[in-house]
Amino acid sequence: MLQASACMFSFIATVSAEVPWRVACIGDSITRGDASHESGKGDHSPNKSKAAGRGNYPLLLGRLLGSDFVVRNFGRGGCSVENTTGRCCRGYHIWREALSWAPDVVVLMVGTNDAKDEVWDARKFDGSFKRMLHELLKLPSQPIVIVVAPPPVMAPSKNAFGIDEGALKGKVIPKMRDLVASLRAERNQGAAFCQRGSLHWHDLHLDPELAPCAEGDRERCAAYYVADQIHTSERGAAVIADRVWSLLKSCRPASQTLQTGSDQGRG
Repeated sequence: MLQASACMFSFIATVSAEVPWRVACIGDSITRGDASHESGKGDHSPNKSKAAGRGNYPLLLGRLLGSDFVVRNFGRGGCSVENTTGRCCRGYHIWREALSWAPDVVVLMVGTNDAKDEVWDARKFDGSFKRMLHELLKLPSQPIVIVVAPPPVMAPSKNAFGIDEGALKGKVIPKMRDLVASLRAERNQGAAFCQRGSLHWHDLHLDPELAPCAEGDRERCAAYYVADQIHTSERGAAVIADRVWSLLKSCRPASQTLQTGSDQGRG
């Protein structure tokens, strides 16, 4: 009687592939935009119908960056750096989602909602902003962190949202800029932009295309904002996306060695 025996063997193939970098865009309603990336009517108020017309810069950024990057929108309407009114960005689940996604790049654009009389507190802002940056820079994924000063508020100081352009330009943004510079100095960071775990500052508030909007140039700037004169339109969002793209376009994911295995049996 003959007894058949089965011989099993396995092989491991090694391939080199470029894994797309994950770009997490974190911010308030200017980042959230029209909420077209959210399911149903939207994740929170205002719903998609009320946010219609606002530009979604992370969506546009993803198109510009192409297949080397995956861009996700982690914008939360109404959130601020400080927790004075209980609406701190770090207190929402979307912040934790962004961090757990293990991003390779973080674009952090916050501060507009801190430019309100009932929110602004220089000392509290200092501590809250530092905590945000430290949490991001300590992620195991070692992301490149780009802090973007938000676009100007075109609306007058007394607007429906209570946001004061004077406070944004004169208090919030200078504080953010100084804290980023201080942390860069502490970390002995050089100028290399695409270095993992690096921290950078980009002042969109002074952008030549958007800066005149803070001076009330409504005829020129109407196309960049929706009717509330605070949230950017599709064209305004395109400016934001273009500026972030110009920073990241020279960065390309390095090839990673991947292993694939297979088992085969032969009788």
